[in-house]
Amino acid sequence: MALYKNTRMRMLRQAEGLLATEVWKKLGIGKEIYTAVENGRLIPSKRIQKLLAEFYKLPFETLIEEFDKELVVSAITSNTPNINK
Repeated sequence: MALYKNTRMRMLRQAEGLLATEVWKKLGIGKEIYTAVENGRLIPSKRIQKLLAEFYKLPFETLIEEFDKELVVSAITSNTPNINK
């Protein structure tokens, strides 16, 4: 189950024409961590967020806003009662 849908990470990687393997190796983080972040199963630490921002040449604040926005959307949708049940 995903905590949030992190489509931005995948879009950034694909825009650079990179495979996930290339990114996690270049960042020096584990495959499991990177794929969990990209698939929304893990919220990356600030250290990893900084590595990602530097790697994709984005302001750190921009990347943080993306993670925060995804978490808020996830929290709202997961706490919304399903009236169709």
